[in-house]
Amino acid sequence: MEATILIVDENVEMSAIISAKLRSSNYLCDSCPSIFEARSRLEIFKYNIVLVSVELNDGSAIEFMNTVISNYPKTAIMLSANKENITKAAAAIDLGAQDYVLKPYSFTDVIRKIESTLIRVRAQEEDFITCKTQYGDLVIDPRGRQVRLAGKDMKCTLIEFQLLKELVLNKNKVLEYDDLIIKVWGETYLGERSYLHNYINRLRKLLYHRELIVTVPKVGYRLLKSP
Repeated sequence: MEATILIVDENVEMSAIISAKLRSSNYLCDSCPSIFEARSRLEIFKYNIVLVSVELNDGSAIEFMNTVISNYPKTAIMLSANKENITKAAAAIDLGAQDYVLKPYSFTDVIRKIESTLIRVRAQEEDFITCKTQYGDLVIDPRGRQVRLAGKDMKCTLIEFQLLKELVLNKNKVLEYDDLIIKVWGETYLGERSYLHNYINRLRKLLYHRELIVTVPKVGYRLLKSP
């Protein structure tokens, strides 16, 4: 799967190793040790993914992430962190990060999450229907990636949006666990049902705990037939 990736990590040796392995897997990969240099590169080159460390010394990775999301909406952000900072990286998913990886880097883990992110982002760009979809007072605008509930904007991450979109587009069906995982995260996440269950719980909270999402035990999820 072709893609351009920028790794932002002050550990130059670690970045060089993972960059070389990514290139050997046919990815175009650059690396730099600071947010300052990353900003300069983003002004010149287009990247599909920026993998940025939360341990950088020249600025906040979260603020940098917000800048990238605002100025380069087609560039996906992933975060990396050492074990002691992994909760900070995980929390950034709520703010717009696509995923996170633990350092020291495991090449298998990095590749798996990069591929899943690319599938998810490209599906969003290519498969969106052009019309709004409504389910009761819940309105989804796939092209604008907007959700409105009872006339008010509902803020959600890309994964939450993709998951809700699949449920609404298939509102008359029971979506099996693995089918949802493949559609939202990709085949590399098959078996990771805890991801799905956690995000369903987050969606339920965003929906103010309305009983719209029904669990079909040992099978999957569906929406109420009548909202």
